[in-house]
Amino acid sequence: TNDLTEITLKMLLDEGIIEKGTVLYSDTNPTKTAKINSDGFIDLNIDGSQKLYPFPSGAARALVNLSVNGWKFWKVKISDELKEISDLRQIYKERKK
Repeated sequence: TNDLTEITLKMLLDEGIIEKGTVLYSDTNPTKTAKINSDGFIDLNIDGSQKLYPFPSGAARALVNLSVNGWKFWKVKISDELKEISDLRQIYKERKK
């Protein structure tokens, strides 16, 4: 089993790997963004309506109306490069060894 799937956005926040307010960029349209709130939820504005999503895949699905892996769909800017948020789970795993 892949133990990375047990790692949540809240765990990444608590470990300091991401911060409250971190901007997430959509894979399909980088001008579509969301933010991570202090509870590790994704705060997303769709057509003028703010909604909170506890999981990256739910937020991605709400945006594109398709079932997608949110951990690969959402990107975060690290050193001027967009990286999948799934990469952050690997950082967390390395720190916890």
